Amino acid sequence: LFHPMTQLPSHLGPKLPEVRVDGICDKIVEEITAGYSNLRHGMSLRTTFNKKLGLVLQKGLSQMEELKLTDDSERIEKLHNKVAYWKGQIVAATPGGYTFRGTPISFSYTDEKRIFKYISKAFDFHMERHEGV
Repeated sequence: LFHPMTQLPSHLGPKLPEVRVDGICDKIVEEITAGYSNLRHGMSLRTTFNKKLGLVLQKGLSQMEELKLTDDSERIEKLHNKVAYWKGQIVAATPGGYTFRGTPISFSYTDEKRIFKYISKAFDFHMERHEGV
């Protein structure tokens, strides 16, 4: 569901320790999960989160990030192939009868409440009353 940048441009300073990044990720995922569950519960809709699909998304987001940061043409071609394969994995991980719709986004801040507030206002798919959303 969420993946922080693992490669930072040199002007951004040192990389955060992995344990700190994991903690930030966990807080953001918790906020998004609880926030959407609460929003949809208020509309009398049940909400579940597909952990298998979440793991597939994390893997691909790393590849998309690397693709954006590399200048090596050989590496770019390999990453394009990996991203294409990843898109097939998303389809395979999506439960039958459902379709996947997603938009990769990035934030320059780590405040989980601020991130959820932005996402829930920018993307209104949680407002769809269909039970399978």
